[in-house]
This record gives sequence, C-alpha cells and structure tokens, in this order.
Amino acid sequence: MTALNTSFMRETAAGIESSLDPGRVERFRSLLDGPLAIVASGGSFTTALLWAHLHESAGSPAWAMTPHAFSQRLLPAGTRVLLLSASGHHHDIVRNAELSIERGYETRAVTCRAGSPLGERVGRAASPDAVFVVGEPRHADDVIAVQTIVAFAVLAARTYAGPGPWAPCFEGDTCGLPACVPRFVVAFGAGAAEPAAVDFANKCQEAGLAAAWQTDLRHFAHGQFMMLSSAMPDALLVAFATRSQRMYVERFAAVLPPTTPLHRIEVETEGAAAALSLIARGMRSFEQLLACGGGPPTMATLPAWGRAVYELEP
Repeated sequence: MTALNTSFMRETAAGIESSLDPGRVERFRSLLDGPLAIVASGGSFTTALLWAHLHESAGSPAWAMTPHAFSQRLLPAGTRVLLLSASGHHHDIVRNAELSIERGYETRAVTCRAGSPLGERVGRAASPDAVFVVGEPRHADDVIAVQTIVAFAVLAARTYAGPGPWAPCFEGDTCGLPACVPRFVVAFGAGAAEPAAVDFANKCQEAGLAAAWQTDLRHFAHGQFMMLSSAMPDALLVAFATRSQRMYVERFAAVLPPTTPLHRIEVETEGAAAALSLIARGMRSFEQLLACGGGPPTMATLPAWGRAVYELEP
C-alpha cells in the first residue's frame, strides 16, 4: 500500500451506515448513560476524543484517555468505561478490559472484529449488547489508520446525533498545504475540532514525517509560541475550526509572523457533522502532505525496535 486511500472514506462511511441496526444502536447507547471514560490508543484515540465530545454534548461528563493513563487512574464512582479498538487484540486494550472489570466499572467495547479477545472478555463480564462490532471496512488500513477511524466516527455520530446521513461528511477536499515536508507541525483544534487536530498531529508522528503536537489557540498563546522562534520558516501551522470558531482563528492568524502562515481547515457546520467533516478534510490534507515525504510507512519499513516497543507489556 503506497497511499492512505482516503478516496475510499465515503464508501466506508456509507457501508457502515447501511449496516447499523437502529434498535441495536439505541440499546448500546443506553448502556453508556452517565459519566463515561473512553479508552483508546493510536488512530482509535481520535475517535475516543470524538466520542467524549459527543457524549458531553448529550449532557454527561466524559474523558478520553490512553490505556496506560487509564491503568494509572481511578475514576469517580458510577463511571462507565468504553474501550475502542479496531482489532480488539493488542494486550494494552485487553489488559484495560481486565482492569476495568476488576475495578467494578460497567465496561463496554467497540471493535471491528467479531470474536476478538477484547469483545469476548467484555461480553463475558456483561452481556452481548455491551460489545458493538461495526465490521471490518472493505478497504483495509496498513500502519496508519483511516478507514477504521471512519467506521468508528460514523458509529459515534449515529449513536448521539441521529441517522444522518453521515457519509457526505467524508467528501471534503484538502486545504492546499505547502508542497514540501515541514520540520515542525502544530495542529490547533478545540471542541468539535479537537479530534481532527489530534488526528493530524498523530499521523505526522506515526509517519515519521515531522515533530508534531496538537494544542488550542489560547494554550499556544501562553508560551508555546516560543517553539516557533527556532523552527521558522520550516514550521507548518494548521488550524481546524467549525463555523463558530472561524472568526477567532482569522484574528489569531492576523497576528502571526508572515513567515509562518496559519493554514486553515474549516467547515460551515457545527456538532457531529463538523467533527466528522474536519477529520475527513484533515486526513485528505495529510495524505497530500505525506506524498511529499515519500508516502506512509508499512509493516516492512517499521524499525525492529519500534515493533519491540509496540509489543512490550507493562
């Protein structure tokens, strides 16, 4: 695989939408009521942030956290736990299922694979309805997740924001990033725009493309801007924004040095539709940027020590 194949995102989204049974979705939604911790890693962490945003928008507190962070924290009484994993196989997320159950949390899971270790463990502890299997996308991901993010994002939107349709959200174009590889990347995003910004920065890291991080405009203004003094003009700044956030992004861009322009990925919507559209536009824009750097990594090009770190158990 030499590209991320973002051209298949709409097809994946449409396939997931058509496969979702409304009654099954509503039953799963009812099992998530109240405070909710959403646990995921890698590409799935994008959808953990999306899920947390939508859950909070529906009126209950939510936290997105990595598996290791979850293992080191104790959650408030009454909090439920949702584990997201495309394969449902990695020991980090399976161990989290064990920890969650041992600690007495009502535990749920979403995965793409029926019969995965994650699904089986959560299903035994709760009920079959506590595990939602969305099915594997027709077009498989390689190292960097795209299609599984689309699948999970559609399920999250359908769970909290109705039947959609959500597939049109994945038709957006790129934002026209520079045709060169940056040395340093900052992705801005908050609220419904945060999942897209985190995903963009994460993909830059996973591809080994550039040092990258996600922040929001106001936090950046409290000192993080000093990082740019040594990185200009090889820095890439990308801001993700919904309709209501656009005006402030424009004002922020106006005070930046002209040698480091702020590239904007924006939509005219709000809520779940905005979040999904921004994720899609971010992934398309990243694919365009990645082409300048020689394409994505594959399993064959991963360093041996990287694989060892990935498989290392705590």
